[in-house]
Amino acid sequence: MSAKALRVTGMGAVSPCGWGSAMLRGDAIHGAPEAMEIYGGTRALVRRVPGNDALKHLDQGRFRKVAGITKFAIEAARECLGDKALSPEATVIVAVSAGSITYSEQFFAPMARNKTELPFPQFFPETVFNAACSHLCAFLGHPGPSYALVGDATVGFEALALARDLILNCRTPECLVVVAEEISALQIAGVSRHVRIATADAPHNGMVFAEGSCALRLAPDDPRDAGCSRIWGCSVEPARDIPALGQNLKRQLSALRSGVSVPLELYGGWMGGPFDRLERAVASHFSPKTSTPFSEAGEAFPVSALWRMMEACRSRSTVLLTTMGLHRRSAAALVGVSL
Repeated sequence: MSAKALRVTGMGAVSPCGWGSAMLRGDAIHGAPEAMEIYGGTRALVRRVPGNDALKHLDQGRFRKVAGITKFAIEAARECLGDKALSPEATVIVAVSAGSITYSEQFFAPMARNKTELPFPQFFPETVFNAACSHLCAFLGHPGPSYALVGDATVGFEALALARDLILNCRTPECLVVVAEEISALQIAGVSRHVRIATADAPHNGMVFAEGSCALRLAPDDPRDAGCSRIWGCSVEPARDIPALGQNLKRQLSALRSGVSVPLELYGGWMGGPFDRLERAVASHFSPKTSTPFSEAGEAFPVSALWRMMEACRSRSTVLLTTMGLHRRSAAALVGVSL
């Protein structure tokens, strides 16, 4: 595999454990998950971010009514950046799955009550899914390029692959990658229906839904920074069917571990999702030590994948990471201080 790597120069997170990456620990979750009633009269188990309304610095102007997904993105980015602002030439990449549809619920409710038909821009899907990205850039005062990506659980890895391409091809000096999700009844109903259609599996299959965000600040590799965690490779591949999905993941993991001489761990995405058995079977061929950090926090789809990547960076180990998405996409990455 290529020796070109990206340095992880900052991290931030919001999770059901609390606000801040230091709160994201396996022992920080207490009590049973909350039961949420969703469309169709069924219930789903959820874990929410505590204290969603406690952000005083967002109690101003355009940010006063932002949805939770935007608050999560902003807070993770604030922690990630610290007191080192992005350069104007840096690139911001925000990846979401289904959480942004809370904006549709927020703005459609008044329209339904008032029986108005005014074509507000917020009603258009592209605006809804771009909301977290545009609000984050406005909050940061960032004038540079930005991307809003929408996808399944693999979209966070897709954002990392895009950042890698931009940085290694000298199209940007650094990237801020933020992944965020928010729980809503509409989101859970949509995901549950998609699971049934895509996999013919039970709607939830033991899954506990979660919300939150994760942010990573990425820069070109620098040999002088010997102790910094690095992303050595990242790939996302589509598959024509579910059996091909497993073959894709095997090929991706084989390519990433090629030439690696240090012991490897593997962090997988099995948290009650529809691809658990397939992903576990593939992972068992590649590493004797496998785990799923923060599984007790719940399944936040692309955010969970980045939480695991952040834990890999904190562990100082060399870790293979895997996840699969409902659009029949497999994703894998290699993280470590050195190979």
